[in-house]
Amino acid sequence: MKSLQFTAVVGLALLGAAISPQAADQPALDENLKPLAKSLGQWSYIDKDDKGREFPSTLTCSVAAGGKILIGRNQSVRDGKMQCLSLNISYWQPETKSIAGFFVDSTGGHARTVLTKSGDTQVWQVLYCESKGYFWTAVSTVEYQGDDSFIQQMTHIVSQGGIFPDSPKQTMKRSKDIPIQMAKQPSLSRKLKPLSRMLGKWSYSWPSDKGDFSPAKEIRSIDAGGAIIICEGEEIGNNGKVYSYFSIQYWQAGTKSIGAVFFDSEGSHSDSVVSPQHDAIIYQNYGYDAKGLFETSLDTVEFEGADTFLYQMTHHVGGGEIRPDQPKAKLVVKRIKE
Repeated sequence: MKSLQFTAVVGLALLGAAISPQAADQPALDENLKPLAKSLGQWSYIDKDDKGREFPSTLTCSVAAGGKILIGRNQSVRDGKMQCLSLNISYWQPETKSIAGFFVDSTGGHARTVLTKSGDTQVWQVLYCESKGYFWTAVSTVEYQGDDSFIQQMTHIVSQGGIFPDSPKQTMKRSKDIPIQMAKQPSLSRKLKPLSRMLGKWSYSWPSDKGDFSPAKEIRSIDAGGAIIICEGEEIGNNGKVYSYFSIQYWQAGTKSIGAVFFDSEGSHSDSVVSPQHDAIIYQNYGYDAKGLFETSLDTVEFEGADTFLYQMTHHVGGGEIRPDQPKAKLVVKRIKE
């Protein structure tokens, strides 16, 4: 089984500055995620590949989606270039009243995690799917040594009926006042090519129940070695309140399909099955709102040329209520040209 450097402490909001000044200001961490507050900041460590070669690496942790998520970004210098190895999102699950995580790496693997113990020693249960579709389970333990270092290790690793040795302990130390060199945007994975026309910056006006509109922007970019598309957006209401969201689209090796995860500043989270078509993309969504009520919906994106698409939400059911379809004509998304 391929070894994996998996870090379960998380945080990061890197794309907000590209959207608006409001998003550039990092929001306060949500109260439910305070057990992870010590992870915020930048950490340095030495990563090793399967051949034992060492690479200077960093973990950057900060807040996004109005403080409702923490995103951790692992970067490493490989072949003289800074590369993003993985992204990890931690969020609050209102339906189970627990902290969970979603992880994706540059190999095409992805994982789900659940925090089972917090404090100076954090314990995460991990379910990871490799790029070939094989699943394995493990326990990731993070032990803080004061405020400026921690030790992370993977144990209890089981895959395809086999039990594997524990990973070596990895020491991470807090880095202060060191400029972060960001990895350049890589080429998109072939499996995500059907979504390539969505890349770039977009603007739109979101209709409210009162009939007025709120200006909004979003940016979609490639990350994690081309294995994912990140989307971060922001809507500013007439009352000045900011609604923001963060999503990742990725290849699901286990089902051989494109999937997506979505988080917003209200505290809801959802998963999607993504079905690209000739001039449209269909998102079949399921998840939970901020109150922990189960929701399902169908989002349809219809392209009109290279720089415009129409968006509509239909078949929306939440909290046992069937909600009206959104009028398609009210939401026209247009590309922002540089």
